[in-house]
Amino acid sequence: MKNSIFFIIKSILLGIAVSIILLLLIPQLRNGNQLQMSNIFPGDMPKKVSFADAINRSAPAVVNIYSQKTIRRSALFRNNEVERTSLGSGVIMSDNGYILTCLHVIAGADSIEVIVAEQSRIYEAQVIGSDPLTDLAVLKINADNLPVIPQLEETNKTQVGDLVLAIGNPYNLGQTITQGIISATGRSEVSQLGIGGHRNFIQMDATLNQGNSGGALVDSNGYLVGINNANYKILEGGQPKDVPGVFFAVPSQMAQKVMRDIISKGRVIRGYAGLQGSDHEIAGVIIIGVENRSPASRAGIQVSDVLISVNGATINSALEVQSIVANTLPGTTLDFEVKRGGETIVLPVVIGDLDSVLRAG
Repeated sequence: MKNSIFFIIKSILLGIAVSIILLLLIPQLRNGNQLQMSNIFPGDMPKKVSFADAINRSAPAVVNIYSQKTIRRSALFRNNEVERTSLGSGVIMSDNGYILTCLHVIAGADSIEVIVAEQSRIYEAQVIGSDPLTDLAVLKINADNLPVIPQLEETNKTQVGDLVLAIGNPYNLGQTITQGIISATGRSEVSQLGIGGHRNFIQMDATLNQGNSGGALVDSNGYLVGINNANYKILEGGQPKDVPGVFFAVPSQMAQKVMRDIISKGRVIRGYAGLQGSDHEIAGVIIIGVENRSPASRAGIQVSDVLISVNGATINSALEVQSIVANTLPGTTLDFEVKRGGETIVLPVVIGDLDSVLRAG
């Protein structure tokens, strides 16, 4: 019994002592203020990480796009017409109403409506033009003083490991933000220099769902990095299946060039050489294919040549050659320096027009 009483008295005295010490160390408690961890360990509480400023800067320029298409279905003794609405997103690129989106969002549409959330207004959109190779389309709405997406300078390059935020309207839930990092750059449908290799997608793991296509991919400061496109698919049992965590966007600088060409020239003008190549294990690009009657063929470039420079600029990858050729005006002559059997040869190539090749083929 005596031990129990002694233990209780000891506990009470210890509690009083601790209380006195706390009152001496933390003056806020003397006024009856609530105890907070920051009072005990000032400066040790981690600062909250938030991208609210980036979203506030960029999200107003991301719009919802609804495209209507009439589908005719044949039935016994009659034809049925069914209206189908497709959902997507878009990015306001100028305050007078030019909008970038994905071509597959509005392809074949009879009418297109754009909702600018900041204004709570619905606009009818006109298709200015499109580019199948990048799956981009340019729309125009009749409006002024629109919120414009912040855009990076040409010198700012997207790097693997950069944090990115995808903004769009998945499943018509309303504007939604997902987060990820840049997983790779320069992704293309093929790893060659042929006609199909002009997309050069950004690969990232910020989730895209139905309705996100055409929306904005922005960096942690809210600046446009790319136009969201699609997720990676594989065939499984003969059916396409989405691969989790692998999504793509068209780089913003490529998208801006596509838009400028469509607005000013009515189409995207790209150079064409007719080469297929892959990165050489030592340096340059080894030519693995030359298309018949192409600019490269007429210049005398052959399979197994190793391309080491174009117009004096050293070549390090097939992607680099593709970019140089695609951004060269048709009719321009480029000097291709190749190694062939221990000999170095300079072959002038008159760059052709890729669009005319696609139309002819």
